[in-house]
Amino acid sequence: MDLIEGLPPSTTGDGKTTADSILVVVDRLTKYTVALPTVATATSKEHARLLDDHVFSHFGLPDQIISDRGRTFVSAVWSGIMELYGIHLPAAVPEGATGDVVKHAQLLEACQRNINAAAEAMAKSYNRSRVDRSFQPGEEVMLRTKHLRTDRPSRKLDNRFAGPFKILDAIGPRAYRLDLPRRWAVHPVFHVSLLEPVEKPQRPSDQAPAVTWAEDEREEYEVEAIIDSRRGFQRKLEYLVKWVGYEDPSWIPATAARKAPIPVQAFHQKFPRKPALARR
Repeated sequence: MDLIEGLPPSTTGDGKTTADSILVVVDRLTKYTVALPTVATATSKEHARLLDDHVFSHFGLPDQIISDRGRTFVSAVWSGIMELYGIHLPAAVPEGATGDVVKHAQLLEACQRNINAAAEAMAKSYNRSRVDRSFQPGEEVMLRTKHLRTDRPSRKLDNRFAGPFKILDAIGPRAYRLDLPRRWAVHPVFHVSLLEPVEKPQRPSDQAPAVTWAEDEREEYEVEAIIDSRRGFQRKLEYLVKWVGYEDPSWIPATAARKAPIPVQAFHQKFPRKPALARR
């Protein structure tokens, strides 16, 4: 904040000076600037009133006021603000008046020490029983599904793990990139705490099906069955597809389901009232 003085005065018709200075206020974060006309003879309370009408009423009271005009000017402005808001600061604090404040401060410090001590004790107890796992590229792991969105109606009924998936590479000491199906559309890097080593022998249903590549280099998967249909975004038809070798079904657009006309036809024969493409 600064006061620009010595400007040509603005006067009324009867010759009374209304402004000959500008009080400039700049927000340190956004650099938003407010320029307020005033007079050089204005008192600290008048400056406070000016700030309250045009600054504090819009942005709230500041945490700090900085000015090149020195501490005296800033102190005078703060005094005017305190007077304007009816806040009286005693010149001397009576003995014992801050006793409650001191007691509460000591209590807060004791609480903070206890919280820190409890956190350290919990960390030591956890680290004693913790085994840091590490994997190598090429290994297969199971992925926890706690942060994955599936089509299951309830988390309680959902599978705890998905996979197995091959590790492509390590991202730092605690994260790994997995070879996930492209249709999952999720970031393939996961923390080691979400991974579990594959237990042998594996069930046949846990094995991912072989992936074939189309001429346009997109992965293709074998459709086991169509189990539902709906009108999705912009009322476009979608099918819920059960894939061969995968437990979780997924929604795909009807245009992609045209590659599997037999499962689509079988679904609509079984559920004729379900949403379907309009017949031409």
